[in-house]
Amino acid sequence: MGAGNFKNKKVSTNRYGSKGGGKGSGYKSSDDKASVYVGAPYNFVPFSEKVYEYPQGKQVMHDRISDELFTGELTYEIEAKTPILIDNGKGAFVKDAQGRNAIPGSTMRGLIRSNVQVLGLAGYEDDIDDYALMYRDVTNKAKDDRYKTILDAKPVTVNDAGRQYRVGALLEVRAGYVKNEGGTYTIYKTCVDSIRKEFRNMNYYILSERKIINDYLKHPDHFSYQVFRPNGKSILQHEFVTFDRYENARGVHYKGTPNKEYRPYHIPVSYEVKNLKDISAIGKPGEYTNEGYAVSTGKMNEKKVLYIIPKIDKKKETITIPEKDVRAFRIDLNKREKH
Repeated sequence: MGAGNFKNKKVSTNRYGSKGGGKGSGYKSSDDKASVYVGAPYNFVPFSEKVYEYPQGKQVMHDRISDELFTGELTYEIEAKTPILIDNGKGAFVKDAQGRNAIPGSTMRGLIRSNVQVLGLAGYEDDIDDYALMYRDVTNKAKDDRYKTILDAKPVTVNDAGRQYRVGALLEVRAGYVKNEGGTYTIYKTCVDSIRKEFRNMNYYILSERKIINDYLKHPDHFSYQVFRPNGKSILQHEFVTFDRYENARGVHYKGTPNKEYRPYHIPVSYEVKNLKDISAIGKPGEYTNEGYAVSTGKMNEKKVLYIIPKIDKKKETITIPEKDVRAFRIDLNKREKH
């Protein structure tokens, strides 16, 4: 956020280490195999191995005032030792309400908070937010094997009407319904345990947008997926026009015409299945044999699929989501919304 050095004339403390690879910084060289890890932007000064304890009954209490403790106030005088440049995140300097260049209050607050924590013997656990880091690292090839192992991603051999072929599947990925019941989040299973024995735990269907659009272009009068084209307008990620085929070093690809009005959705539908795994028709609830939801995702480059989740089965055993996982999800969600 900024550049410059501050000198605190009255009170000073050093709580943080540098980015460098000095002893005790937590840095590992690129040659060290153990260096492949997800780390914070900065390496912090490690805690001392020796524990210093106050005598029992002499610990500082922060919820009441005691005559035995020191009281008073801290006075700060801040002097810039080098030019200070503080970006507001939009390519301009931070300014106050009167248009003058200013240092954000949060910058000062961090320094003062650091001093108060040290002088007040605050516990370090109050300054560390302990939660799981939630992310899907899809670009790091070094983690591909681990990711595929967790999901059990592998090609599956399928036999249909005398024809044998292989398709990719995520054998350990299941779909379900999450409900908030009195503050507790519960996962309900679907009415389908597996779409086919070869796919093991996979209990949802994947449908290609290209298949849907090609079906319309070939048979507009007998279109089997009309629910995705209400009033002649696409709700898919792509418009109902032919996909362009092209090749590159990664293989054959198909590029459609993006639907500029596309928004992720989940809608109740009915559907038909053939060969135990292929969705042959989708319509409004009650129109076809099976019931469930059509679910789409946010836009991703070259992603052209949506998912059909079979209807909920409230008679099956449920799964309660641990509070720590709910909290981690909320923290992750809040951070994404702010950025």
